[in-house]
Amino acid sequence: MKSVPLVRLLAGLAAFACVSAAHGQLTVSGDTTLNSNHPTFNYGSLSNLYVSASQKTLVQFDLSALPAGTTASQIARATVSLYVNRVNTAGLISVAPVNASWNEYSVTNATAPAIGTAFTSFTATIPGQYVVIDVTSQVQSWLSNPGTNFGIALTTNAANVLLDAKENDQTSHVSSLDVVVTSMGAAGATGATGATGPQGPQGIQGIQGVTGAVGPQGVAGVAGATGATGATGATGAAGAPISFKNTWSSSTIYSTGDAVFYNGSSWIALTNNFNVTPGSDGTVWALLAQQGSTGATGATGATGAQGIQGIQGLGGATGATGAQGTTGATGATGATGATGATGYMSFEGTWSSTTAYSLGDTVFYSGSSWIALTGNFNVTPGSDGTVWALLAQQGATGATGATGATGVTGSQGLQGIQGVTGSQGPAGATGVTGATGATGATGASGTVAYQSIYSAGTTYSLGDVVSDSNYYNSYISLANGNVGNALPVGNTPTAFWARLAAQGAQGLQGNVGPAGATGATGATGATGATGPAGTAGDGQTLTTLPLAVVGHGAASTQANFSLTSSAATTSSTSNYYIVATLAPSSCHAYVTIYSPSNAITWNLFEATYSGGSTFGTPSSTSCSTSSGNSYSCTIDGGTVSAGTALWLNETNATTANFTTAFSCQ
Repeated sequence: MKSVPLVRLLAGLAAFACVSAAHGQLTVSGDTTLNSNHPTFNYGSLSNLYVSASQKTLVQFDLSALPAGTTASQIARATVSLYVNRVNTAGLISVAPVNASWNEYSVTNATAPAIGTAFTSFTATIPGQYVVIDVTSQVQSWLSNPGTNFGIALTTNAANVLLDAKENDQTSHVSSLDVVVTSMGAAGATGATGATGPQGPQGIQGIQGVTGAVGPQGVAGVAGATGATGATGATGAAGAPISFKNTWSSSTIYSTGDAVFYNGSSWIALTNNFNVTPGSDGTVWALLAQQGSTGATGATGATGAQGIQGIQGLGGATGATGAQGTTGATGATGATGATGATGYMSFEGTWSSTTAYSLGDTVFYSGSSWIALTGNFNVTPGSDGTVWALLAQQGATGATGATGATGVTGSQGLQGIQGVTGSQGPAGATGVTGATGATGATGASGTVAYQSIYSAGTTYSLGDVVSDSNYYNSYISLANGNVGNALPVGNTPTAFWARLAAQGAQGLQGNVGPAGATGATGATGATGATGPAGTAGDGQTLTTLPLAVVGHGAASTQANFSLTSSAATTSSTSNYYIVATLAPSSCHAYVTIYSPSNAITWNLFEATYSGGSTFGTPSSTSCSTSSGNSYSCTIDGGTVSAGTALWLNETNATTANFTTAFSCQ
């Protein structure tokens, strides 16, 4: 049973400022044992403290009961009293300060705080009595540095001793810290006598006088006959540490080593059990301490001498507090602040180590597009997956195409292709850096919406995404009312457009075939039919399925769009959001989903598309957005063949804001 720590200060300490010295006794605020043989056990609730080669004891005292303002120089003497319950092996015990905080109900040997250098020691030889340790210098140190009071540690190399813990309510031999405090200083000059005040109320009862001497011990009863000594049993295996669980209850689950009180005796559990009455099964409970018969009542001791007169009672209580004043008038309500802009993605151009980025900002870096999962500064995309997520990965450069066969000799060839440009001349000296321009106003945030192939006659809004005519590159609009403004060339954005995903590197040029002989000029033939469009050259990034970044508002339930002119727009799968058919060549498909604050499982379906609304049996791959991945996840669709349809849905059909980025590499 846990005892409540008390602070007992003698009356002399209450009158601290009026005497030359005062004495106070402070009880323990926390004590426990650490056992290296059971490093993960906590022993804070045991009634004994253990000190041995494998066990050390921690004890802490609360100094807050000392008079306010007590300094180290005023501590004349401080001693700790510990009750020695049992001495298995006598020996030297060292006392050292504990250097870090700990909690008696959770600390274990595995989580033990650091222990400093021993400042004193004592030898425990006789059980059943107190040992007194001088800790004056340590208490002075704690008062000089209040944040270092983590108590003391008792350690030994050879002794094996049991001390009483503050939980030991059978003996009440609680450890204590006795402190003698000197006067606050010489008394000042006597002030003028004030007017006599009204008669105060009766003072409180003075403290009880010193207890009289103990009366003589009663006559001992007649000793019973000694029973025959039984044969010595075999030594049992070492049991688990005892943990006292109070009175046995049929509704409590007990573990090996738990001790209980039942019908006047103490019992210990030999195995884990539930609702097994102590004494009913010897394999479950063992008798730990049997209730003894009541001894004869001893003779009453002589009455002690009258205690000394108690000190003068304290002054009368302070008068009642006056009535509370009238509540002041409520102040005027302040004006409502402006509503902040809402947004999920803002393209910031090429990544820069000198720019501070916010959640949802997208950048272009090393051929790929990235989205910020949190506010950051000078964190390179790709170096930390908790800060940047890959939005669209740069495709690998395709292999050089094979040289075509030499054509038949035709009419006079066209002008030959221009020769290869000569190597670039050395760079000129760097000019003087111009003055830094003023920081522009922060742009408004907004959502992203894919608008298919760019058209000069279409009016685009901030955040709209388009592709070029070949689906090689994707661009994002940087302004509202954006109409008739040409798409930028290269990675440098204009005032109206910025490239969101770049075209891959140009494949190597094929060898020029030999020039044919000049034939006779023939009659002009009829114009031939237009041949089929050739396959896009190898080495182009995202040739079969361009990068597509699309923002979906909460009102979207089936936000379908096509990425090629032959895309399917229907699916037999419910709750679908995106569906597309790949161009004629195969590639590796990826889709990244970003859905702020939504924990959702997303499914990427793949099936052969035969036209109309006909699909083969789909296969699916999934990922989930959650707080653990900053609500962004990527599905690897693997290598898909030409004519494969892709569509995306989410398992629970939850209405949610989200942004998707498809790529095929």
